[in-house]
Amino acid sequence: MDFKILHFEAEAAESARLKTSLENDGYHFHITQTDNAEQFAVLLQSQTFDAIIAEYHLPDISGERALELAKSLAPSTAFLFFTDEISYQFIRPLFHHGAQDVVFKSHHERLGLAIELAIEREAVCLASESNNGHAIFNSSEQNQLKAALKKSHELIDLLYKN
Repeated sequence: MDFKILHFEAEAAESARLKTSLENDGYHFHITQTDNAEQFAVLLQSQTFDAIIAEYHLPDISGERALELAKSLAPSTAFLFFTDEISYQFIRPLFHHGAQDVVFKSHHERLGLAIELAIEREAVCLASESNNGHAIFNSSEQNQLKAALKKSHELIDLLYKN
């Protein structure tokens, strides 16, 4: 499946490396790359993307601010950080502010699957919200989803603490 990805990365070579890595892993994404906050905002306002992948360390905007901007302009778009390693103390708040994942560039092989899962999570959330107040999952399924989400957060905590 072809997904539209907005890649917010200051270095064009890094964006090319990301695309090559995903293609080598069998993924086919249409990637639009931007290297500045102004163009990032324009693209979010003028186009629809399935996911946003952003570097945490950007020259003209913080990673947190890029996430905040994306969630205000495209709230139903999956958002992931693809970055050099950063401290756990900076990662945890990103999840609380709407990032679906943080993938370190040194673990680029995780990125394709992380994108797929983030897009699927956003689709489930959107379907749930747009179902006119009717639950799309019964209470047992909701409890299973909550337990899986809790387990996922626990694993993320464990991963980034070590």
